[in-house]
Amino acid sequence: MSNGEVILEAYSGVLHKNETPVDHNSIYDLASVTKLYTVFSIIKLQNERRLDIDDRVSKYLKTFRYSELTIRDLICHRANFGIRLSLFRKRYGSSFAKEIVNYNPPEKRSDFVHYENITYIYLGEIIKAVTKLNLQDYIKELLDDLKLENTKTHKNLNKIDITNLAPTEIIKNIPFKDDTHDESARLFGGFAGNAGLFSSASDLNKFGRIWIDNILINKDFLIKEVLSHQGSGTQKNSSICLGWWEGVPNTENILTRGIYSHTGFTGCLLAINPKRNSVLSLVCNRTILGRQNQVHRNMWRDLTELWINL
Repeated sequence: MSNGEVILEAYSGVLHKNETPVDHNSIYDLASVTKLYTVFSIIKLQNERRLDIDDRVSKYLKTFRYSELTIRDLICHRANFGIRLSLFRKRYGSSFAKEIVNYNPPEKRSDFVHYENITYIYLGEIIKAVTKLNLQDYIKELLDDLKLENTKTHKNLNKIDITNLAPTEIIKNIPFKDDTHDESARLFGGFAGNAGLFSSASDLNKFGRIWIDNILINKDFLIKEVLSHQGSGTQKNSSICLGWWEGVPNTENILTRGIYSHTGFTGCLLAINPKRNSVLSLVCNRTILGRQNQVHRNMWRDLTELWINL
């Protein structure tokens, strides 16, 4: 999308065995792209003067009372909890959600980016503490305000949405759908700050436009903190700017400078180029096996370069 108009679109595949073709309104699990909606919520709450991203987390969550970490540190993955959520799930089972939010956090911020889902789980808990709402209910209100009709939480998927929902992956020869793929988010009732949203390519494009057009959030703050950020990351330590990766992680291609993007475990991708007033969105159910899978990074890089060169 450029200047609000779609300049290139393509679809491939079918939704189910009934061979219904996918289109721009087909719904997919966004995986970690959910984090951008969590950050948007935090910025909106700051705009409403209900919090400040430079507040210490201890102001909202008592388990952080001995920690100097700020909300900004969580957003930018500067905490370094150093734990694997899968091990916590295995150890605590159904009590995972209770145990993980009571985990003792680091006392100080890290000088390096440590990409961890736990930081965004805590951001979701901060939103709940501030709004006094169940996180899914608050996000639904946000999506309604933004008029993103094809974007849903697990709790708010209806029969029509499920009919139009693509399976996330195949598990034991059975299509997995109707629930978020992320095991940790499922233990929070299907939605946490790090995962749980479902959306379409058309709505993902709209959401990218919303960031550029500064709807519901303070324009000056957004430009200062995100859209004009110069990027302090290196090849080995890419910079995350309020939820967005600056450029494409672990690439040195100068073409990707000036763009902000985020991708998810399912392959979904959202990128914005504020200077060119353009948005790139991809919804996909090609679950990438392995967090360091180079195929995933290559796809991210190649799609971004194609978009920039259009």
